[in-house]
Amino acid sequence: MSAFRPIRVFDQRMPLGGAETRMPNDVPVTFNAVVSPDLAAALESHIFGTASSLLETRASDVSPQDIASHVINIAACAVARAARASNARAKINTLPPELLSFVFQFLSLSSRIKASLVCSRWREVALDAPQLWTDIIVSKPALVDAMLSRSQAVPISVSFSPPQGCAYGDNALELLLDHCVGAHAARIRVLSLDDIGCDTLKVLGHQLPVLERLRILSMDTNWYAAPHMLLRSPLLKELVVRLSPDLLESFGDIEQMVSTCPQLRRLYIDASSLHVRLTIPTSLMQLLPCLEEVRLVGRASDIDKHLPVLYGCSQVSVDALEHSSYSYGQYALPFPAFGIVPALLSGMGPIEELQFMAGELPSGDYNSERLRFRSGTRTRGLLSFVSDVDFGLIRDQLDAVTYLAFNAVHWGSAIIGHLPCLPSVRTLVWVIPNEILLSSSPVLRWVLPSLECLCVGTPDPTAPAFDSYTQYTPNYNYDQVELEACIGYATSAASRALNNLILVNIGIRDIDDDRAVERALSRFAAHVEVRRDLRWDGLSV
Repeated sequence: MSAFRPIRVFDQRMPLGGAETRMPNDVPVTFNAVVSPDLAAALESHIFGTASSLLETRASDVSPQDIASHVINIAACAVARAARASNARAKINTLPPELLSFVFQFLSLSSRIKASLVCSRWREVALDAPQLWTDIIVSKPALVDAMLSRSQAVPISVSFSPPQGCAYGDNALELLLDHCVGAHAARIRVLSLDDIGCDTLKVLGHQLPVLERLRILSMDTNWYAAPHMLLRSPLLKELVVRLSPDLLESFGDIEQMVSTCPQLRRLYIDASSLHVRLTIPTSLMQLLPCLEEVRLVGRASDIDKHLPVLYGCSQVSVDALEHSSYSYGQYALPFPAFGIVPALLSGMGPIEELQFMAGELPSGDYNSERLRFRSGTRTRGLLSFVSDVDFGLIRDQLDAVTYLAFNAVHWGSAIIGHLPCLPSVRTLVWVIPNEILLSSSPVLRWVLPSLECLCVGTPDPTAPAFDSYTQYTPNYNYDQVELEACIGYATSAASRALNNLILVNIGIRDIDDDRAVERALSRFAAHVEVRRDLRWDGLSV
């Protein structure tokens, strides 16, 4: 047997055969659990010795079955003690409780529950950290009750989305939601209600004094009379709402809905439902003096006439749907979505920053992309159908653009056709889409005579890129001749060499050292830098 050092872990009297039965002469028995490299052999020897001692000294009224049961208890206790001693030496258990609970915050809810069952210390840490149990999804009653209890008195987030096939007004989950919100309204900080009917809207009748974020995605049910109510959330800072007849019947209109929320800073309104027309009150900015960001989703013809109300807001973005109605899949196109841009940019002044980014409309149309404009502290954004682009409407406003970010896949020729030259651009951020060849990007046809900084890269370090032979290449490494040609095309219109060339998540094939890559491209810029393994949003340099 391997050598080991016994560690005394407990001393106590052990009853045999019943609560009142004692060992002969009432002599206390001491059991030593051991921890060693050969734990199994150590436990076997310890339990065998204890059993032999019991057999030699047992009283006449103690049966062998009682002794066997007692030995099993000794074994279980020894194993548990040994496991706790072993766990205590694990490096992760040397962390203080507040740091271990911080690590648990990065786990999903199901993983947090599993972590709380790993060992007694992890369970103690998990149950003593109420912030781990604040994201409550209304689903199983037992789980909801447990999380409400474990979250103690800290602010909570409540989410509700009825399962598919659930009949509105006849669902136990709605009763559970009403109980959850009603009993804990004083500490709900975030409330999310997805795909709900008018019956579920009743939970908003509770006073929610600390609510900061509210999301209401209402369905067009029209089954019952919608309840009339007033939103009582004086600290509300973000409101996301999908308009429906039920919702409008309950709150009257947007003005009545937000009139009691003076702290509101972000307002997102989805009016894409065919049964709802968007109406923004002219007094919106007076009602909401703290309003900073507005996002509107709906028909461009509806949004266009309401934009002047929002000119005082620092951030406005529009997801413009072209169709005003449809029947059996047939679309009507009375108002081109891109036609909203002149009104969107009215009063902004010269555009300093222009971004072309991939996007998807709420209708699920992938053939759409996003524009973002910045002038001083104001930004405007548009998500539109590709087929509708007409940069000729705003050509004169773009001559002052100094920062250009581009990762659009579809617009390509339409952009270059209307914007062949951007004379003031000094920084170009070029995000390479994985779907196309490097040499086929429309960026290569842009004329940028003032270019000083070029940033080229891919946003995701884990996705594959294509080389000139349409084969996958590891680590985003391109053929050196191809990469140099593309960078050369992009910089050929510059009157002088670049100040900065930055490669994000890409490099040169067969050159493993990033410093060697930088030296190989040094003729293009005074400073060359390679950045690897970054989750890059494609906007910041």
